[in-house]
Amino acid sequence: MQWIKKYKNWIIGSMIILVVLTIAFLSSGTKPATSPVSGEDSAEVTGQELSSSSEDSTESNSFGRRNNTREGTSTRAEESNTDKSGKNEGAATETGAGRTSEQTGSHEDPAKGSADTEKETATTERPDGNTSDDTAAASGTEAETTENSPVTFTCTISISCASILNHMDSLDPAKAELIPEGGMILGATSVTVTEGESVYDVLRRTCSNAGIPLDASFTPATGSAYVRGIQNIYEFDCGSLSGWKYSVNGSYSNYGCSAYILKEGDSIQWNYTCDMDYE
Repeated sequence: MQWIKKYKNWIIGSMIILVVLTIAFLSSGTKPATSPVSGEDSAEVTGQELSSSSEDSTESNSFGRRNNTREGTSTRAEESNTDKSGKNEGAATETGAGRTSEQTGSHEDPAKGSADTEKETATTERPDGNTSDDTAAASGTEAETTENSPVTFTCTISISCASILNHMDSLDPAKAELIPEGGMILGATSVTVTEGESVYDVLRRTCSNAGIPLDASFTPATGSAYVRGIQNIYEFDCGSLSGWKYSVNGSYSNYGCSAYILKEGDSIQWNYTCDMDYE
């Protein structure tokens, strides 16, 4: 008890301090933990809140506009797709109707009935199961053949050595038996000529077909032909100026026989002459 008395004042002071601290602690715990705000700070806070609210509203409006824009774009795309789908359906409907109309017309139109029947008849089934339009193939072949076929026409040709009859004294005696009566080796004969053929081409083919001997030479370098003998009657057999020459439509040409190109209706005459200068 002695020490209590000795330290009484110190103990009492400590207790008072403790009580004061306890009261202060309890007082601070019961009051709200908000600090006083001045009018200016309050206005600033209010302005910030209003600004934040305005920004939120702006963002909300902008987001709404974007959503509306996207919805509008999506709606227009859907409408465009709907229109395209409608057009496609309309085109398909029209095509189907056209096909139906064509099919109906092919069966109902009497004018087309025979053509369809011919096509169906011409269509045959092959052993391998495939079908082909024989009529179309034949028509195509005929058209191709017509296009590729050369142009032909008709001419006449004759071969004569009648001039020798007037110069028998100049004829080689060994050739006298070769001269036909009247001097006509080949009378006027109609021949088919292909466009681009020459007098020489026709003579060679005609003699070959008629069995008439022909002796001629052809020089590729100059593209010219020279007739030496027909029916074994040769140049110089009836004089130094004798030989074969040709005329077309009654006129003798300055062109070689391989250079003269024939045309429709030409009349070719091969004549043996005993005097090249005068006959």
